[in-house]
Amino acid sequence: MAQFAPAIGVGQSFRAYIFNMASPNSQSLIVETSIVQLIEEVEKRPALYKKTLKEYSDANLKKKLWEEVCEAVVLGWNHLNAEDRTNKGREVQKNGLI
Repeated sequence: MAQFAPAIGVGQSFRAYIFNMASPNSQSLIVETSIVQLIEEVEKRPALYKKTLKEYSDANLKKKLWEEVCEAVVLGWNHLNAEDRTNKGREVQKNGLI
């Protein structure tokens, strides 16, 4: 079963949340424009971060939404095999790494 990134804290904007997740010690180079694109894609899908929505609890929907986000922000997403998609998707969700 896929793991999802933790929910945003009360009063915390999604932008602040994702910037806080992106560690300066990360192995991957994080380009600000990529982070902004990631934020914009996630913000289009409130079920990923708004606890007050009924859809927030729907794991199947969230998996589909994260796949949409990854397709939009990960170069060559459609050419990755299933294992690489899973690994890259976890990186995006957990660390904001593209």
